[in-house]
Amino acid sequence: VDVAGRKVVKVDDDGAAAGSIELDLRKDDTLQVSGSPHNERMYVVLGRGALDVCDLAAGKCDKVIPLAQGNDFGAAIETGNRLFVPNYSTGEVWILDLTQSRVVAKAPVLQAGQFQLLTRDGVVFYNDTASEKAGVITLDGVVTEAAKYNPADPSKGTNLASSNDSGSPPDATEPAPTQPNPTQT
Repeated sequence: VDVAGRKVVKVDDDGAAAGSIELDLRKDDTLQVSGSPHNERMYVVLGRGALDVCDLAAGKCDKVIPLAQGNDFGAAIETGNRLFVPNYSTGEVWILDLTQSRVVAKAPVLQAGQFQLLTRDGVVFYNDTASEKAGVITLDGVVTEAAKYNPADPSKGTNLASSNDSGSPPDATEPAPTQPNPTQT
């Protein structure tokens, strides 16, 4: 993205410029740029509260989805024909349907502040790098929390299922439970 020139420069496989696409940028725009892992699309989240979808194959950036002014949005990630856009101002993840070009859900994941948003194998994860908080967000905005460690004693991790009666994690000296070998008959 050439911010000063207000354009997206397409690059071919050899790294050479292969044309450009006009981008509706204002002089004071801040932006977060990301791309589609499966399509020739680029996503530009504008600080003024909009998301610009660029179709690189068609050579145009003409699909704009309104977000909200005055919020601090991060880069969008794509999965399942949906975009997940972190809103650091509110601690939400905004979920946008690419087909309908609209916000379909706002999933509250954390308090306001920076957090990571990642996708793998069609699953979207959020991660607060400053705390034990993390989790999964579905395509329709359902959030499942998953603690990364025990905040009372981070050295012990989270409580894992145990064969002892105390409900506490197994002692490091306890032998690990044996698993049947699936290759034996």
